[in-house]
Amino acid sequence: MNVKVYNKTMRNVFHAKGYKGKNIIFAVIDSGVNPVGWLNGRVQYSPLYPAKDTHGHGTFVAGQLLEWCPEATILSYNVLPDGTGKVSDTNAALADVLKRVKADTSHQYIVNMSLGGGGSAINPVFVQQGKLISQLVDENVPVCVAAGNDGREAKLDMWPSCFHDPICVAALNDNGTKAQFSVWHSEMDVSDEGVSVKGLSTTGSTVFMSGTSMSTPNVAGKIGLIMSQYYTQHGEWPSEPAVYEALKNNCIDLNKKGYDPYTGYGFVYMDATTEIQATYGICAKTTGNVRLRKGASVATVSLATVPKGMPVIVCPYNNSWYQCTAFIDGRCVVGYMSTKYVKEV
Repeated sequence: MNVKVYNKTMRNVFHAKGYKGKNIIFAVIDSGVNPVGWLNGRVQYSPLYPAKDTHGHGTFVAGQLLEWCPEATILSYNVLPDGTGKVSDTNAALADVLKRVKADTSHQYIVNMSLGGGGSAINPVFVQQGKLISQLVDENVPVCVAAGNDGREAKLDMWPSCFHDPICVAALNDNGTKAQFSVWHSEMDVSDEGVSVKGLSTTGSTVFMSGTSMSTPNVAGKIGLIMSQYYTQHGEWPSEPAVYEALKNNCIDLNKKGYDPYTGYGFVYMDATTEIQATYGICAKTTGNVRLRKGASVATVSLATVPKGMPVIVCPYNNSWYQCTAFIDGRCVVGYMSTKYVKEV
């Protein structure tokens, strides 16, 4: 396979059918965005941060997003003015996006975070960041984050990469193998083109970059296309869990068979006939303390323990597993649960 060819084909098919990201706003939390090339006239700026990108990273990422969704708008947050920044500034940007989402019912927001850093999971700034991302997801805002470029396994020490709620993206070589630099861990979701990616410089010339920073906007852009398709067909935006399921169910499996921590569920590829399924289900209760898992297998990660007697919403997945939605400690958690421990009500 050649992921560059697959991506070009997917873009062309969606664009030919008129799905180009209209009414979508990509919040790009990065190093700023210069309105060059095809970005000209499509960039808005948060007044909280300087507009100009002197580093080049944010302009490149934003250019990728608009290649996927040329009718979308970029909302730029320059939290990395020289390529580095403070977690508190990133958190302030997330809080501002959340405020806008609640006030703006005319647009669908998608967040791209091609950034990250290391630290303790109990550090208050990372705790706050996780909560803000979860709140955005609860508002049906997909949040795409880069896996990281350290070429190692992350053990709950890289953020936002290791959070559960965002969509974490690994980088692939052109032939579909994991890029050597791409971090891996149990919260990996999907993977995409991330080596020698073509894009815009700060002046609008052509440059090439590599990294999970580049694979992430490829997935965010694909999300923009399928949400645009759904809105055109149904007159409303799909839920974030429905979008996530569409990604999982339309992956080309890579590396090991099934889910793996290196490439997640695989490389997302869809044509414009892909349907996002509306989220629905059957009311049920658990018959014991049961684990809600990331996949339909006891070998997958446990997302939460659902207490006996707790109401849940289930959808049949196969003879042994339900896809299940549970509300635990004020959070909506979606995963898989064995049919042995669930009784319909």
